[in-house]
Amino acid sequence: TNLYLFIWISAIYLAFTLIVIPYTAWGAELSGDYQERNRIAGSREIFLLIGLLLSITAPIVGAHLLDHDGNSAGRGAMSVLGWLPVVMLPIGGLVMFLFVKEPPPEQIRTIPFRRGLRMVMKNGPFKLILTTSMIGALAGSINAGVALLFFDHVANFGKSSSALIFLLFAAGVVGSPIWVRFGNRIGKHRGIAAAGIIHLIAFSFVPIVIYVVKPAHPDLVFPIMLTITLVQGLAMGAAPILGPSILADVVDLDTLKSGEQRTAFIFAFLGMARKAAEAVGVGIALPILGWVGFNPQIKTNTPEALFTLTAMYCLVPLMLAVISVSIIWRYPITKERQRRLRTALEKRVARRAAAQIAETEIRLFE
Repeated sequence: TNLYLFIWISAIYLAFTLIVIPYTAWGAELSGDYQERNRIAGSREIFLLIGLLLSITAPIVGAHLLDHDGNSAGRGAMSVLGWLPVVMLPIGGLVMFLFVKEPPPEQIRTIPFRRGLRMVMKNGPFKLILTTSMIGALAGSINAGVALLFFDHVANFGKSSSALIFLLFAAGVVGSPIWVRFGNRIGKHRGIAAAGIIHLIAFSFVPIVIYVVKPAHPDLVFPIMLTITLVQGLAMGAAPILGPSILADVVDLDTLKSGEQRTAFIFAFLGMARKAAEAVGVGIALPILGWVGFNPQIKTNTPEALFTLTAMYCLVPLMLAVISVSIIWRYPITKERQRRLRTALEKRVARRAAAQIAETEIRLFE
């Protein structure tokens, strides 16, 4: 029933949130080094994309093994997908707790929540990250919310669209190590901006493919879209890798100003803002399609409806991506500035630790 679906999908999202906030915050705290943070985030992103590839292929394999009709949305196929995290999460957790050392604890003070929120909103680099992340999430949500409709009704790919999705994530796995090195060499924010520009150039060819190539050479549409998807996939790892690494640098600035280690709070706050933007994206795109008369149940929609669908898939996300790239380019914390932040932060922690040791010794003598 709908209630059954609502309860369990809410439980899944709640459980995922409970895991992902401390998981990403922990990754940010494992190292204070500019480049090492890129490697940590890069490793995490590679395994995330491999997991997404498994989630795409598992139902197909399960359908052949358990469902006689070969339906990848059948009960047997989906049970394989359900059992994957049940089996793999304990294994991954065991490896993580056995082989990843906990960072040394820091003696820090705690400040009230409202005051802490005001302080983080006065953090200039964080506001830049917050703004560009929300705009990027809005663009991605609008695109993803209508992607399957675009593939089916405009590009007319049918079942071949699954190949595009698989290629996107596979290319992301291949491209992730490249962005780790690129971010170390030219700077994290410039790496994200460069990936955004590559994405913009590739994605800008979509309207040309639909309105120029498709009427004259429809057989070329899928190969060209496959190429575009490959380029997008190679670029897609930059933001998920370098973004959390940048946020870890922003946490250093916040800790220096507030005196409190609030990694999880900052990651959670940014995640909440991104989720809100993603919800707005879907809430904008689908009602607009309905308003212009698009009907996913029929094959012959009006030209106006199909143009609106194309605009929601690529034109609107392209405009938002231009804004997002222009914002991240202004990000001020470079490798040199981050190292100065870490030096100042480590000196403050050392002073406080020394002061606490001295205070303890005085009490013992008294």
